[in-house]
Amino acid sequence: GESQDSAADWQIIAIHFSPAWEPSYWECLCSPDGTDLMLAGHRQMQELHHWEIENAIKPTPWVVTGGGGGETLEHEPNTAGTDDRYSFTDLTLAKNEIKIQLITHKGMTLTETVAFQRLASKWRQGKEEGTRSCHEGCKAKVSSSSGGG
Repeated sequence: GESQDSAADWQIIAIHFSPAWEPSYWECLCSPDGTDLMLAGHRQMQELHHWEIENAIKPTPWVVTGGGGGETLEHEPNTAGTDDRYSFTDLTLAKNEIKIQLITHKGMTLTETVAFQRLASKWRQGKEEGTRSCHEGCKAKVSSSSGGG
């Protein structure tokens, strides 16, 4: 199958709403599949969640990359640049790790962490594909992209 032919080194999920919305669904999807990183938007701020107890999908880190768009509707950015308005997320990818940094509009690092590749599960190894129930009333399609590494 396609997942068996994939040369991808990393499994990254990009979504609009963060896994704070329906965390049990994302926990079910990320845990057995070995998802390495989740990127989200929607909120007009930056967030980085990795090892804290509230992170339902740990050890998978997740980032809200917001900080652009309509943030002045919610909060004014400060001139010192110590906030998460007009900010950006910097990802430095290497073979075995991804360094994640949240950077302010003045170039200061707010916070950072390093994501390491998760151990492959039977799903990640491409030995099983199909549909499995991850959340009551929801079916997640399990397959891999051959988008490269």
